[in-house]
Amino acid sequence: MSKFFNSSRQGQESTEWESKRNVSLPELDVLLTEMPESSGADVPMVQVPGGFQFNGSLKEFEFRAAEEKIRKGTGEYRRVQLAKNSKVLLPDDNLSDLRSDSYRRIRTRLIQQRSNMGFHVVAITSSIPGEGKTLTAINLALCCSQLADFKVFLIDADLRTRGCSNALGINSGPGLAEVLTSVATCSDAIAVTDQPNFYVMSAGDAKLPAPELFASSAWTEFATWAGRHFDLVIVDAPPVLPVPDFELIGAGCERVIIVARPFVSRNEDLERTLARIERQKFAGVVMNGSESGTRSYYYKQEYASRNSK
Repeated sequence: MSKFFNSSRQGQESTEWESKRNVSLPELDVLLTEMPESSGADVPMVQVPGGFQFNGSLKEFEFRAAEEKIRKGTGEYRRVQLAKNSKVLLPDDNLSDLRSDSYRRIRTRLIQQRSNMGFHVVAITSSIPGEGKTLTAINLALCCSQLADFKVFLIDADLRTRGCSNALGINSGPGLAEVLTSVATCSDAIAVTDQPNFYVMSAGDAKLPAPELFASSAWTEFATWAGRHFDLVIVDAPPVLPVPDFELIGAGCERVIIVARPFVSRNEDLERTLARIERQKFAGVVMNGSESGTRSYYYKQEYASRNSK
């Protein structure tokens, strides 16, 4: 099967649409059935360095402490200021920018799905590294947090690269790895940012291999709790194909968005990725860097300017 996008510019648009048709990849506009209930499998004991025994389950009091902080507002949460990054679209940037409009369109489709299906926890991933899933997760989360009274929680679950934490400059303090090993409570690891309605959790410093952490019930318990207490939870997950982490992370998520990029994504990779995602959880594909959106944007801008004269 041919590549998802041609390696040359010639014939890119026809190849893009042909490939999407061949592997039935929607652009975030599919309504799906609700996910089935997860099975309650036994959780093995994990030995954490330093002699601490971790049984893969979070204590109820850890959740209650975080719930109390949410009820009282953001005053008691650890506060972080997001690092300036040219690829991260903060609300005080030029909101008429093409990229901002693209994320608004994705936000609209995602919120429509959420309203119809009632889900809260969404994983964003890709087939392989380099397709832009981390920046998509960050910018989509920021875009959603601009809605009034809509609390968004962004979790860096890529414990191997910590790409989301690095991009936002939130590496200090406890993170997800510490929560999953009960070294820190979720109340201590959640941070409120300098952007309204935008909460984050860094990857933290993992002392155990990522698959061992996500294989325990602690991850699914935490993701379920977060989905009950935030309007939307976006999980920056590792790529699907190179490592086994994603399938474990996906167990705690209600929907999955795949990010694909021209000249990087291939049909065979996307087909293998789709095979590892529960069909009822598949929300759609974000085409990162597609030129068709650029042409449409500039056409609309030109049309608007002519009508304003």
